[in-house]
Amino acid sequence: SPYIGPIIKLFCKDGDLALQVHRSLLEPSSKLLSMAKDHGTKTEIRLNDISQEAGHVLVHFLYTKTYRCLRSNDSVTQGRQLAEFRACLECYVTARKYALSNLETLMQTELERLSTEITVPNLIAILEELCPRPSQDDKWFPCFVESCVQRAFDDPQ
Repeated sequence: SPYIGPIIKLFCKDGDLALQVHRSLLEPSSKLLSMAKDHGTKTEIRLNDISQEAGHVLVHFLYTKTYRCLRSNDSVTQGRQLAEFRACLECYVTARKYALSNLETLMQTELERLSTEITVPNLIAILEELCPRPSQDDKWFPCFVESCVQRAFDDPQ
């Protein structure tokens, strides 16, 4: 049961606050679970390559198998959408890295949705920053980038 058993504290690159997840929820990803380090009475995982926002999306998914992003403090709609796109892309990369195929599929859907709500130059800048060298075995990502670039040519505003 995910409600009984040890809790693992999950630390992200930009947060001192730990996200908490039951160990049983990490079992589908042996790669992620293997990162757990015992420190006396507590066990923790350090994900130094994802933000606290992306960590929240990851933990929410582990508990509910659904997507939910934290509300951005940015008062401008475009800024909120950029923050959400960034968190989704970080989660997509994390899902591939730790073999969480259901999260990977969910993030593909969310990235496709969000990509239509932000400008292509902003989108490309985030893609270049977070995925400068995508995995060669990723068939979806190059098609996604191509569709975003094509959209810029189809609708140059």
